[in-house]
Amino acid sequence: MKNLGYNNIRNANELEKLLYLFVCSDEEQLDELYEGDKMMGSIRKEANQLVSDLDLMLYYDKEDLQRQIGEERFEKGVLQKQKEVAKKMLEKSDISYIAEVTGLTIEEIEALKDETAED
Repeated sequence: MKNLGYNNIRNANELEKLLYLFVCSDEEQLDELYEGDKMMGSIRKEANQLVSDLDLMLYYDKEDLQRQIGEERFEKGVLQKQKEVAKKMLEKSDISYIAEVTGLTIEEIEALKDETAED
């Protein structure tokens, strides 16, 4: 299909014209080829929407994600991760060192130590 030139596609059957939609990225050629064909217009619109939706699902930008989920939820996630690290460190380190590394207060770490003892 990719190897067929535009002039060959213009004279192709409907199935070949439909398949050409998936291998051609030249919007002007597609406009000309499908001009006046309402069904192909609908198919092109749907295909473009699917590609756009897929692009949005694959897009990742840390700052944009932070804005989307809200700074407060992001900070809660960071705090939760700090606490998880601190719990693991409690097994091998002293509280003041853990506070320095994680940024948690000594009181927060002592509370985590109590939680860990209860588990």
